[in-house]
Amino acid sequence: MSAPLCLLVPVTGEVAELEPLLQDLRHVTQAGDMLVFACAGPLRSRDRDPARRVRLLVEMGEFPAGVRLHAVSLQAPLAWESLIEIGLPEFSGPDALPECVLLLSQEARVEPNALLPLRRVMSEVSPPDLVTSATVGLSEEEVAAPFPLAFSRALIEGARPRADGRTGMPGLLHHLLSQATRHRVLDLPAAPLPSPGAGLAQALAALSAEGPEAYDWVLSHLPAFCAGATPGARAVMAPVLSSANLPLPSTAPATPALAGRAMLRVWRGGAHAHRMPLAYDALAPLWEGQIQLDYTPEQADLLAIAHPLDALALAPDVAEAVARGVPAMLLSEEPFWDTLFSPDPLADRITLPASVMGEMRLHQVNHHRSGIFDFERIPYYLLTDPRFLRAYREHFARNARIDAMDWAAAWGDRPADLVFMAERREERFHDIDIPEGGILGLCAWRTRLALACENAERLGASWQGGDTRFALEDWHLDKMTRLDGHARLLSAVENTRQPLYISEKIFDAFACGALPIYMGGPGHGIHRLELPEASWMDLWGADEQTGKARIMATLQKGADWTAYAAAQRRLAELFNDTEIAVRERVRIVGALRHELARAVDAGPA
Repeated sequence: MSAPLCLLVPVTGEVAELEPLLQDLRHVTQAGDMLVFACAGPLRSRDRDPARRVRLLVEMGEFPAGVRLHAVSLQAPLAWESLIEIGLPEFSGPDALPECVLLLSQEARVEPNALLPLRRVMSEVSPPDLVTSATVGLSEEEVAAPFPLAFSRALIEGARPRADGRTGMPGLLHHLLSQATRHRVLDLPAAPLPSPGAGLAQALAALSAEGPEAYDWVLSHLPAFCAGATPGARAVMAPVLSSANLPLPSTAPATPALAGRAMLRVWRGGAHAHRMPLAYDALAPLWEGQIQLDYTPEQADLLAIAHPLDALALAPDVAEAVARGVPAMLLSEEPFWDTLFSPDPLADRITLPASVMGEMRLHQVNHHRSGIFDFERIPYYLLTDPRFLRAYREHFARNARIDAMDWAAAWGDRPADLVFMAERREERFHDIDIPEGGILGLCAWRTRLALACENAERLGASWQGGDTRFALEDWHLDKMTRLDGHARLLSAVENTRQPLYISEKIFDAFACGALPIYMGGPGHGIHRLELPEASWMDLWGADEQTGKARIMATLQKGADWTAYAAAQRRLAELFNDTEIAVRERVRIVGALRHELARAVDAGPA
């Protein structure tokens, strides 16, 4: 019998789009073949487990007896350099990996008999490490879709993590590139270009040293390979880039690529370490086996702080780790901190004043820079603590049963016309405007609006004195209890207007039966909730006097209660569907691991 094959298919789009490829594979697979579907990144499937959905699709496909089927859920979009290693775990025993691995795109089509030449070559006594169209004796006109790259199991083993935890992926890439350039595989339109990480850069740099022909090939392909390359990758390629007269930013030397590491070791510290994506028990189970926390700075792959001011209180061992080249990251979940204390909230890398070392360079990950906060249905902050979802599920289920007429009647029974419950901050330095990021500081504007509205209740320690909310056992429960059914209008204005930042405030207002006052505007994530525009008040573009006039007019004429009732039903559906929250949390952790791995691969900022 001809040699069995392992067909590795990264699934990055709609799961149902696999059906054409599955139809083809039914006719070309045979006993002993292995199909591995690596479900990478946030899939647009309603199934909680994309791998399970793929597995069901495959199992319904009536493949030949003896074909082994595997579907693996991966929690983040993966670079080509690490897909092979992570997508093909240590198969053994009856599931041993075949000698040849073929990388197929999800959109590939496989002609009948297309795999026969490949099986013939891999049945030889000493099969090649890399199989190209030339290896199997096909002309370019005869090249079928499955022949961008195929490679041996030996090369896969060479990419496994070494004893020091690093991967052999740059060596594997170098070999693949060396072979592929000789056979012009990478010039084919169907060829998948490896992602421009440090591992690829090391492979290209090594390839360029093999001789004039290889060097010329690398130079001719630099525009494609360096598009979007990280500074760490560009630093590895510095000699080649310089020879090609391409611009090279000033960067620190890159560390070896770690994208394929099974576990990322992270030190987190500072007074605000409890306020970062790595801090929440609600997310932690999803990164188990991928991210490990609370290493010492000496042991860690990455150092993480949550607030720019935390750099001023770092211990000497952190400074020593930075000096040795351990990359550092500002992992911020709070745009309010970014706008006040980051030197540039829009930058990928920043310099902060720091204790011991004077200053330090950091990778910056925040709402503007990262997909962690780029929510689909439920904003990031609501997913960090289960109490938010529990409270909203209960309140919106109740509210959804109230019709428009009953909302209109309840409006007249509210004890208060208008409530502001937020910090009093009058300082003008809060009036920040960063138009290129769509960012506005709203603390002082919100305070001026509250002072302009004479009939408003102004609640909280900064207005009334007493303890702050952080002294309460459950500040959110206290807020919901105090405000439920209390006000006609409730301010939900954020500390900062940032397009992807939505806190609990507007959901609290709806849950308590008040009409929310908000500052959204064009391009703001609030519109992703698909709530009727008339169900909340958007003060985008208004100064405090204009805002006051609109508030007074609404108090006098009332609201569109049909739209308001529809919004309540919409929110009840959103928070009653637990699958939505699960998918959002999976998306968050996938994006988080991607950011951490990217920083580690890039090296010091």
